Amino acid sequence: MNIQLGSTPERSTARMALAAFAVLLFAGLPGLTSAQASNREHDPITFAPLPTWRTIPVVGRRDTTGLLDPMRSLRPERPSPAAAARAKKTQQEVANWSRSIDYSGPRFGITYLPKAAIDSLKNHNINVGSTITQFGWQLEREIHVSPEGPRILNEWVFLAGGLESGVFLPSLTWLVGARDRNGNEIGVGPNASVAGVGLAAAAGVTVHDGGVNFPMNIAVAKSKTGMRVSFLTGFTIH
Repeated sequence: MNIQLGSTPERSTARMALAAFAVLLFAGLPGLTSAQASNREHDPITFAPLPTWRTIPVVGRRDTTGLLDPMRSLRPERPSPAAAARAKKTQQEVANWSRSIDYSGPRFGITYLPKAAIDSLKNHNINVGSTITQFGWQLEREIHVSPEGPRILNEWVFLAGGLESGVFLPSLTWLVGARDRNGNEIGVGPNASVAGVGLAAAAGVTVHDGGVNFPMNIAVAKSKTGMRVSFLTGFTIH
């Protein structure tokens, strides 16, 4: 039997096609010449610079450098001119109305004493009638809070009673109250006198005429010897 070694025509055609495809594939790939390869070996290696807060570009319409600025939190933001003008105007209005006026001045009047108070004074060898005179001084501060609201009052009243009978009956009253724009006023506070300690309340009106103020008040003081009723007036110049 004779056996022929070789390839069939189909196998030869397939091998030729595969070789042609390989040649086309390697021919299309970019390559480096020997000169280029030697130059590339000696080129230094360079790195791109890292971005910083100064080189970061603007994103949208906001500057990201301001957001990444480490000193931004240490610098206080300045208000706009309009906001500063409004704040200054408000401070001026508060300064104009938040003030106090001194209405201190002399006070005089009469006080009605109950029978229990007269008898208590007799036990101390002090003889007075049911009505005694009062002379003294009132320290008064009127505090303005707002242009339309009431005025706050702080008053200290020092009186000497019974001078017409040759005796000296001191008393001290501290009143805290309020006064409206028409001059009507009311106050309440502690009272101390020779009759004892108690609570006092006063109400009245202050009349303004040509820079002179004329207060007219009715005061009631309650202590263990009964209730004393006083009418006081005086004047202040402001």
